[in-house]
Amino acid sequence: ISASLSESATLVGQEVETTFAAVGRYVASLEVRIGSNTDASAPTTSKLVERALMCKYVRREIRALTYEDLNRFFDAFQTLMSTATDEGQAAYGTNYKSLDYFVEVHLHAAADRLDDHLHDGMGFLTQHIALSNAFETSLQAVDPTTSLCYWDFTYDRTLINRRGQSVSGIFETELWSPDVFGNAEGDMHTVTRGRWAYTTVKTDANASVHNAYGYLRAPWNNNKSPYLTRMHQMCGASLQRDGGDPERWPDCASHWNLTFSEKYVTWYAYVWEAPYRPHGPVHLNIGGYGECESAI
Repeated sequence: ISASLSESATLVGQEVETTFAAVGRYVASLEVRIGSNTDASAPTTSKLVERALMCKYVRREIRALTYEDLNRFFDAFQTLMSTATDEGQAAYGTNYKSLDYFVEVHLHAAADRLDDHLHDGMGFLTQHIALSNAFETSLQAVDPTTSLCYWDFTYDRTLINRRGQSVSGIFETELWSPDVFGNAEGDMHTVTRGRWAYTTVKTDANASVHNAYGYLRAPWNNNKSPYLTRMHQMCGASLQRDGGDPERWPDCASHWNLTFSEKYVTWYAYVWEAPYRPHGPVHLNIGGYGECESAI
């Protein structure tokens, strides 16, 4: 039997299954009755057990999501992409914020001409946690059954190491299939299949930060493509070390060192190191930088 558990819900059977409709604390009472199925006059004994339960959100690695959970997450994500904040708040409540809102907040803080407030120094961990929490809250305004997943990119490094591949081998894994992130290794450097095909970048010449073409990109990003692009290179140069070892992709060792090395025993040292070797190279390898190669 499957039902949403409420204060008055009663489930009967040798095996029962329930789904909590909302996060919070619950009390489940289990009563086991032992008697005769054929003789109604036979004495019946029972045992009552109560347990306090808590239903809460769990953030899982994206590859650990079921097919249904992944699609619910992506469906909610696409709602944020297609629904403006004011329209979404009318439909889903005040916690709703559109994806454009998060893009502008991130861009404004990260693409300041004097300082990157999100990726350098003390602001990286705290501000990204705040953005992630707000983003998750917006997703859950659309679909309360979903939560923000994460990507363990050190696992991808392990995969290509086992295969003896360069960093480009990462983009041959399941995460870059049309059903997940989609592959952008074609001439246009954009996804052409799946739900993310030809995802456009918003233009807003009145935004506080934009590039020369009005797109919500950093001022130094001269990409004029209307689509979200992934170059996997920097001005045509590969990001891997000579010999094929993808030195710039974070591995388990870089995260282990951040967590356990004596160099980072203070909070100050830890948060200063976190944006760089354990994290930053993923941006370079995925987003890259284009339209700056020599014409020669």
